[in-house]
Amino acid sequence: MSERRVGVEIEFAGVGIDAAVDTIAAELGARTETVSEHEYLLHVPDYSDAFRVEVDFALLKQLSREERNEPDQIRKTVVGLLEAAASLATPLELVTPPLRLDQLPQLDQLLRSLAKSGAVGTQDSMAYAFGVHFNPNVVNDDP
Repeated sequence: MSERRVGVEIEFAGVGIDAAVDTIAAELGARTETVSEHEYLLHVPDYSDAFRVEVDFALLKQLSREERNEPDQIRKTVVGLLEAAASLATPLELVTPPLRLDQLPQLDQLLRSLAKSGAVGTQDSMAYAFGVHFNPNVVNDDP
C-alpha cells in the first residue's frame, strides 16, 4: 500500500498575486506557468503535479482565461470590475499537490517567506475569513 498523501489549500491576502508567485517559486525552485493573470501553475522538481497560486474567485478566473484566449473589450472591462471587487476581501490561495506527510513541515518555511513578503491572514482584517484546508487522499472508496 502506498503512503497516504494530503493536499493543502492556504488562503492569504496582503500581497499581489505576482509577488506571491515570485516568492513561492523562489522558495520552491519552481518554474512558473501563467494560466491567466489570476492563476499560475508552479512546476517544482520532484513533484509530478504542479502547485497552484490563484485568486480564490471562480468567475474571475474563468473570465480571465477567456479574455486571455479571446481578447474582448467587454470581457476585459468585466474582469477589471471583478478584480477591483475581489481586491477588497477575496484571498489568494496556494494549492499544493498531494504531499507526503513528511513534506508538510516544508510549508512552514514557505509561509514564513510569504509573511516576509507582506502576506497576511484572517487576523489582519475584520473582512477576512480565510482558511487552511487539508484534502487527504481517499484510502478506499468501497463502503
